[in-house]
Amino acid sequence: MSRLAVVFLPLLGLLAGCPPPSEPTIEVYAVTAAPPARTAAIVTSDEEHTITISRGVALAMACWDSCRGACDSPTFTVGNPEVVSVRPASRPSTTGATWVLVAAAAGETSLTVRSACAEEVYAVNVLAP
Repeated sequence: MSRLAVVFLPLLGLLAGCPPPSEPTIEVYAVTAAPPARTAAIVTSDEEHTITISRGVALAMACWDSCRGACDSPTFTVGNPEVVSVRPASRPSTTGATWVLVAAAAGETSLTVRSACAEEVYAVNVLAP
């Protein structure tokens, strides 16, 4: 490829309306729902990353990142392990794996999700039933 093409192809992409590359992202999403009369919700948006869950609920979740799709060996770090914990629910496979977020005590904490691609911090609020 000529030097001229290397210089002008990216410019042509911008002129054609292609968005500039964005920073890598990672997000968790629910695989199961809360039991009746309990709460379990994950909100992932540009403005907020929150998890609201009732004490005593175990929520199955998976994660996705913008580099590979299903997360590749993510790690989960909980700010206060007395409030929530994260445990593997299944073995990793080519389609990703599932983890369980267990709400042990009412309170607030953080959940940091990391992959080789990105990192995100979720604010976690555990509600008393």
